[in-house]
Amino acid sequence: MGVFGLGKKVFYFPDCGPISNSSKDSWEYLQVLKVLGVRFNLLEDISCGHTEWWLGKRKELKSVMKKTYEKLKELSISKLIVESAFCYFMFSEVYPKQFKDWNIKTEHVCCTIANSIKEKPIKKNLKYAYHDPCFLARRCGIMNEPREALKAVGVEVVEFRRNRRDSLCCGAAGGCYEKFPRLASKMALNRASELDKGTKIVTPCNLCKLNFLDAGIDAVSFPRLLLACLEDG
Repeated sequence: MGVFGLGKKVFYFPDCGPISNSSKDSWEYLQVLKVLGVRFNLLEDISCGHTEWWLGKRKELKSVMKKTYEKLKELSISKLIVESAFCYFMFSEVYPKQFKDWNIKTEHVCCTIANSIKEKPIKKNLKYAYHDPCFLARRCGIMNEPREALKAVGVEVVEFRRNRRDSLCCGAAGGCYEKFPRLASKMALNRASELDKGTKIVTPCNLCKLNFLDAGIDAVSFPRLLLACLEDG
């Protein structure tokens, strides 16, 4: 566990495992939060158990969750700011059902940013199409907050023909990006065909971003775009 800021009992959880294994997006999210004055501690080297949950390994899942729950209680955490949509789902829906005395507020980092950035509008004259990641939008219901944050820093948000809960998968999910890269690229191109040619894409999902880039589509991560706007403001 490392410390980044001094937010008492508020911890930022980038993803399961050490932050050194996390994507560059994680570091950019940390910088965005720092610029916005959000105070927190950094929580790492634990697992929420979402891999075991997806694979149906109930015995292993129960063990992982118990260990993580005890660690969180030991730290007296009152609020978790979570980066991964899968981790957010686990901590906001699965853990409360498993542990009756669960009282840790869980907030996705997109929501934290939207709540912190509203009073700092900066006009930038930028136009990007926002791509809703499948799990974040459809399962977690987080759709408005990233758009609000982008608009707050002066980004004009362009919508795909299919967006929000009706958003079309870009091909990165479900192991398709890793196992069937050609299919994933075709799906990314199909997704981009909903936009006017040359429209840039922004998304909070690192895997979606990588899939778009591999297909030759201009895409940027949500935290990188925010950070560029904030630092330039």
